[in-house]
Amino acid sequence: LDDAQMAELFQPFNRLGRELTTTEGTGIGLVISRRLAELMGGTLDAESVAGVGATFVLRLPLARLPAPKPGASPPPADDIDRYRHRTVHYVEDNETNVEVMRGILAQRPQVTLAVSTLGLDGLTAIRSQRPDLILLDMHLPDVDGLELLRQLQRDPACADIPIVVVSADATPTRIAEALAAGARHYLTKPLSLTSFLGVLDDMLESIDTKFG
Repeated sequence: LDDAQMAELFQPFNRLGRELTTTEGTGIGLVISRRLAELMGGTLDAESVAGVGATFVLRLPLARLPAPKPGASPPPADDIDRYRHRTVHYVEDNETNVEVMRGILAQRPQVTLAVSTLGLDGLTAIRSQRPDLILLDMHLPDVDGLELLRQLQRDPACADIPIVVVSADATPTRIAEALAAGARHYLTKPLSLTSFLGVLDDMLESIDTKFG
C-alpha cells in the first residue's frame, strides 16, 4: 500500500483507489478492530512498503494483578458467572457501532443482543420483547433519542426496563436531560471497555429473572 492508501486504510468500505476493479474494499473489520483495541486502552496501527507488504501492530496494556495477601478471601467469581441469561436491546443506526458492541458483548456470552436501527422500530420491538436492559443512542435518523427515552419511560409496557444511554454527545445539558428523563447511566463514546462492562454487569446482575 502506498502512503495515500495507508491514510485511508482504517476508513470503512474504502476501495483504496481501486473503485474500477473487482478488488474488494476494506469493509468495516479494520475499523471495528481498531475501536476494540482503543476500548481496551491499546492501539492498532499499520505499516506498509508499497509492493512488498503490510504489517499490522496491536499494542495492549499489560494488566498487573496485585499479589494476594495471606489469609485474604478468595477472589470473587468471574463476571461471566455473576448472572445467567439476559437480553439487551440496542437502538443504534451506525453499523460500525453495532458491530463494536457485538464484539464487546462477545465477552458476555450469556447476553443476547437485539438491535434496532430506527427509534420507532426499537420502541415496537422493546414493547413486544421486553428486554432486560436497553442501550440507547441519542442521534437516530427518525426520532430524537431523548424523545424516545421519554416515550419509553411513559409507556406502561416498558417503563420498568432500565435504560443506559450510549452516545457521542457529551454536552452537559444533553446528559442532564437524559438522566432527568429516566436514564440510569449516560456513557459517552468512545466507550471505556472496563467502565461499560462494569455498568452492564451491575445492571444485569441486579435484575431478577427466571434465569437467576
